[in-house]
Amino acid sequence: ALGHIVNLVYGRAVLLFAFPYAVCAIMCKLSNILFVLREKEGFEVVSSDGEKSVLSKMIFLQRRPEEKVFSDYVEGDRYYCVKRTQRVEKFFERNESISSKNIFYTVYILISIIVSVIIFAVALRSGERSLVNSLEASIVVFWITAPIGTLVSLEMILFAAAKKGARSKVALLGESALDDYSSGGVISFSDKDLFDARSIKISGMKIFGGASTKSAIALTYSVLREIDSPLAEIMGSTLSDGMELPEIKMTAVYDDGVEAMLGGERILLGSYNFVSEIGFVNIPKSVIKDNVKQTYLAVAGKAVALYELDYKLDKSVVEAAESLAGSGFYIAIRSLDPSITSEYMTEKFGGAIPVRVIKAFDAVGMTVVRRSVDSSIVASGGRGRLISALSLCDRAAYTRKMGTVMSFASAIAGFAIFIAAILLNVGIPSIMGMLIPLYHSLWLIPTLLMSIFYIK
Repeated sequence: ALGHIVNLVYGRAVLLFAFPYAVCAIMCKLSNILFVLREKEGFEVVSSDGEKSVLSKMIFLQRRPEEKVFSDYVEGDRYYCVKRTQRVEKFFERNESISSKNIFYTVYILISIIVSVIIFAVALRSGERSLVNSLEASIVVFWITAPIGTLVSLEMILFAAAKKGARSKVALLGESALDDYSSGGVISFSDKDLFDARSIKISGMKIFGGASTKSAIALTYSVLREIDSPLAEIMGSTLSDGMELPEIKMTAVYDDGVEAMLGGERILLGSYNFVSEIGFVNIPKSVIKDNVKQTYLAVAGKAVALYELDYKLDKSVVEAAESLAGSGFYIAIRSLDPSITSEYMTEKFGGAIPVRVIKAFDAVGMTVVRRSVDSSIVASGGRGRLISALSLCDRAAYTRKMGTVMSFASAIAGFAIFIAAILLNVGIPSIMGMLIPLYHSLWLIPTLLMSIFYIK
């Protein structure tokens, strides 16, 4: 309509550059296709059979044990815990969520419009250009500074993250997941989230003082059952059905050991330092091994049993934790198991990310399977995969940030090229409508490469 009006009044058609409009329409359609594809990938994870795990923000009373440890490193309420669920709520609502940071693009477009209007007014007022030339110049400025690439780049990033996540059986639901979980924080697991009977190995056992092996295992199992240790399942599997178990009473929990009472006798289960220093138990130096995780059982001041243990983390969990190094995330593990200590877990995680063991009961109910939970990060299968989801979220957020920077840089560079063309008295070529989409496509290449190689 604008072209026809100008043509009727001035007898000359104005270059409105229809091709960029067509390219924008294609990009919008491509963006819609990518949205449907990433929604499909996420739905396959969420709708899969079996138990799912999600990340949920902890309320004040729940996160107090973690705050005591991490308050110097983490500000605000960025404390999250793992929850188990049968179903994930609000899948479609989450998947269609829009980041609050998208207001940047709205402001971006408004600035492009304002700049193009200013160029039109300046060109027309200078008297060196006609109304038609001034209008063409303002349209060129708008198209060359508008964030055309962002019409498809964001969905391209989210689709790459969804595709990568589906292979690891994790899903990031919507763009808001990048805002919620890409600013660092504390992720709190229970020991059973990371270890089960298949990942704990008893590599050796020694009985002291002629004690009965069965009674030593039964006593150890009773203590571990009271503190809900993942090792209890292994100990219990070695006992015969119907065997009468000792009734113990827990009295204290330490960083590397626990104390209980059986009748009037004091029971200690923990490291060599704990048993020898707290219980003054004499243990032969010949059995001590520095490179093996050893846990001792002592009764009434005498050593009864020694267990050599190995807690194995899934390799993918360790690799994901390593990729989170420097991202501002910390891992907390709630456990009363005397073998699970901060030093031992930091070693198991490869030392790349700070890990602290919180000697507190699971007051959050991490091991309770709920009917439904609302969250934007979901994992199917092992709960340790949520660390992979966080790593994926961090990479996607960084790629989105770089995409925004590239869009801004393309606008500045484009405007600089336009000003240079004016100073050099270069006219607007008739093929400018084809050059503008080509120009923006070139700036999309870095984001595309990062989506392919950095996220994937």
